Amino acid sequence: MQNDTREVLRSLVMPLVTQAGYELVDVELAQEGGRKIVRLFVDKPGGISLGECATISHAVEDVLEVEAVISGAYHLEVSSPGLNRPLRTKEHFEAVIGQTVTVSTEEKIDGRRRYRGVLKQVEGDTLVITIDNQDFKVPLNKLSKANLDYHFKTALTPSS
Repeated sequence: MQNDTREVLRSLVMPLVTQAGYELVDVELAQEGGRKIVRLFVDKPGGISLGECATISHAVEDVLEVEAVISGAYHLEVSSPGLNRPLRTKEHFEAVIGQTVTVSTEEKIDGRRRYRGVLKQVEGDTLVITIDNQDFKVPLNKLSKANLDYHFKTALTPSS
């Protein structure tokens, strides 16, 4: 049910966001403190400002009110995906080849459900993740969650 609602939200919001020159990275539905939350993660090359998030929020609010996709009261949040950005599409993964990712699967693959390692490549619809010099193949359609795993220490280390 929640996935269906996410997809309906994505299909309503995507045209607004892309027409304005942004990328809809992810749609998240949550329940926190007894209230419903709709989170939209939006980005563009060079990053997105708080003012741009507010503009997108106002445009999206109008559409969501008219379409009444979410029953009852809810809170809408629009933000950048952040450093540990969610990875949802094949294109998202292709953009971070060579970087550390954390991936969770719906069911065990090779005896594990969680993988944290360097994304070596994307072969068709399968990720190749290197962990301790061993490659693991994880099908995209088995993912439950995936994020870029950004670490400041690594990012701040000077190159030789």
